[in-house]
Amino acid sequence: MKRTTAVFAAMLLAVSCTGCGGSSTGNQTDTPAAQSSASADSSPAANTNSSAQASGVITDGSKCGVLQKCAEQDALTIKGLILTTGSGHHNYPSIADLIGKGYQTEGLYSEYYLNEWIEVYADCDQEVSLYVVKDKPERERDYAAMTETDLIKISGESHYPNIATGLTPNADENGNLTSFYVHPELGEGLYNMCFVSGDKICYLVQIRLTPEPTE
Repeated sequence: MKRTTAVFAAMLLAVSCTGCGGSSTGNQTDTPAAQSSASADSSPAANTNSSAQASGVITDGSKCGVLQKCAEQDALTIKGLILTTGSGHHNYPSIADLIGKGYQTEGLYSEYYLNEWIEVYADCDQEVSLYVVKDKPERERDYAAMTETDLIKISGESHYPNIATGLTPNADENGNLTSFYVHPELGEGLYNMCFVSGDKICYLVQIRLTPEPTE
């Protein structure tokens, strides 16, 4: 009887150990998977969208010469622009030829030299302010969330800020909005032309400035 009891107890112990072993193996299998999932969620690949891209505004240079809407708002409507230069450094068409083609929202002339004037024409019947600020990729800026106050602060970092406020397109001059001088000391790189109304950045056009070629 004692032998039968001992054998039965041994069988129960074996079954119990087998169950523990199965449970332990299951935990080892699940744990790496859970860690892998957590790692994937926190990996750089899972967070590749910058704040600028999240808002739909691209400032990495791939959309130079494109009129981008920064946020859904009714403060300002720009149907199209014409960007050109009166400096004669580029072989761009005359304003008369450009007006004949109409205002554009993409394909705008976006390459300019330091030490020249850039002319801005707009199909817009509202008052607008224009800020031209240098893009700094190391600073993640969400232009849709920024305000005019933010732009003033950024512009203050430059010794030669380009700011024009209270602008209205001149119907007698093909909708001329303004022109601004690109000071050589601004430095080459990507710049954002921000169109502001009601303290909001409503539109943005990115341009690229390069050194004036030497003869």
